[in-house]
Amino acid sequence: MDQSQEIEFAWLLTTGIGITFMLAVVIILFVVFYQKRLSQQQLHMQELENQQQQQLFSATNQVQEKERKRIAHDLHDDVGVVLSTAKLYLSHLIDQPEIQEVAQKIDQLVDTAAQNVRQISHNLTPQNLEKFGLVSAINEMCKHIQEAHQLEVKFEHNEEERLAFEQELGVYRIVQELLNNGLKHAQASEILLGVVFQPKKFILHYQDNGVGVDLENLAKTSNFGLGLQNMIGKAEVLKGQIKFQSKPANGFRASLNLEIQHS
Repeated sequence: MDQSQEIEFAWLLTTGIGITFMLAVVIILFVVFYQKRLSQQQLHMQELENQQQQQLFSATNQVQEKERKRIAHDLHDDVGVVLSTAKLYLSHLIDQPEIQEVAQKIDQLVDTAAQNVRQISHNLTPQNLEKFGLVSAINEMCKHIQEAHQLEVKFEHNEEERLAFEQELGVYRIVQELLNNGLKHAQASEILLGVVFQPKKFILHYQDNGVGVDLENLAKTSNFGLGLQNMIGKAEVLKGQIKFQSKPANGFRASLNLEIQHS
């Protein structure tokens, strides 16, 4: 091979390497661009799915709250009236010696039923929440639990700042779920509940001394698992975030953070 052929071969080799390198760069850039585009599309689809889930959860919550109000109204207006009427008739029977003892027992049962109806109605639609705010409503809930169960509930809070009613109701439902879990699943004897109002942020802390749970292996289909998922969904609707910490024999903790929305 003479010198001119060597030069031509070297030029062809260099050109081929250059073209191959350029093609490789183009292919790499295309793959990177495609993966980035695919990742953006997947992220967009995930955002849309999350948004749809939040909208669905929000709509479900609205339906549930509407149904709670209807049931509470029916309990108050229908069952409450029936119990009041029954008590009125019993007042005439208590004075009759032959049935006085039985009438008194029935009267006590009617009083208990009326009290239970009032409590159920209150749990369904906490009127105290709308009138006096979140702290008053939570304080009343804790007081009722302490009176009804052998359980100590400590509730701490700083100076209250009113939130939008939708936020207050959402937080109230989350507290209900947490206390219900503490009673039914955790078998706790002591619960510490605290809320902190900051200029733009609301923080809720929950802690109990119950049996605890392995969160990593917790079945989402279990009653406790469904309760946690329900609270996560409520927190997302409130534009907040809730986190859980627990281990077997080490109690259960939860913290909720959300940006304050004023009414």
